[in-house]
Amino acid sequence: MDRTRVTGRHYGLLGLVAAAAVVVAVGLGVPIGAIFILAVALFGPLMMFVMLHALRGPQAHRHPVVEAIDSTGGRARRPSSGARPPTP
Repeated sequence: MDRTRVTGRHYGLLGLVAAAAVVVAVGLGVPIGAIFILAVALFGPLMMFVMLHALRGPQAHRHPVVEAIDSTGGRARRPSSGARPPTP
């Protein structure tokens, strides 16, 4: 299955919108230095967001603790080694 279909991310479109926003801001007279500082400040959290979602993968919801909570309906915690369960 295609990775972009699994994650459902539309980063290309978001990049295009961000570029258009920069062009409009420069057109309205916002200094380029201020736009650069804002871009640097937003790059760190954006990079963490993208990398954490990429590392989790499509099977991230199948953690043993989550399965224990889902199957009992309560908050009982099953011991876990922290490792991902094997994918079927």
